[in-house]
Amino acid sequence: MITLFIDTSLSSLVIGIVKDNKLLYSNIKELDNDLSKYTLPTIRQALANLQLKPNDIDTIMVVNGPGSFTGIRIGITIAKVYAWALNKKVIPISGLKARAISSLENDYLIAVIDVKDSYYYAGIYNKHYKVIMSDRYINQKDLILEIKKLGNNFTIVSDQAFKIDKFKAEKRKLDILKIVQYHQHDAGVNPHYLSPCYLKKIAVEQ
Repeated sequence: MITLFIDTSLSSLVIGIVKDNKLLYSNIKELDNDLSKYTLPTIRQALANLQLKPNDIDTIMVVNGPGSFTGIRIGITIAKVYAWALNKKVIPISGLKARAISSLENDYLIAVIDVKDSYYYAGIYNKHYKVIMSDRYINQKDLILEIKKLGNNFTIVSDQAFKIDKFKAEKRKLDILKIVQYHQHDAGVNPHYLSPCYLKKIAVEQ
């Protein structure tokens, strides 16, 4: 079983290829506004390096949000076209849950993305990655109240290191292998129904 992992939801381009529980390829690159330019070439190069053809991929896992509106659309579009054209299984993944899975073990895992103006995308999971608080767009005051309910054995993880009041969010890179292993038995969706999870609706991306 060969899985292609795609995450373009934030400022980093994350591409991974996993075969039979072994990470064959991993590329995590800060690109800011160049995601549309580099995503497809990076996937092509990854396949070429491994001497794989597009049809050798069995499953596509793609982060469908939350994050950058433009970035999410890039990953979703590539995954949708790939899966539809080659009749492949496609599995949408929460970027917040992916960060919780990539974190060090603790009783509770709080995944956050700093939006701005004291607002966050956040989800809370237990050590088995079961949802305690569903992914949402939340202000700092309400997020702190949710954090305080958890006691002391929790980890806050994000794509960047920062503080939420007195609580420190740790920067963690995505653990592609661990994420793929967790989601590998998910049913997936029909490519036509693959959709972004924005959480927050705005008229124009900042």
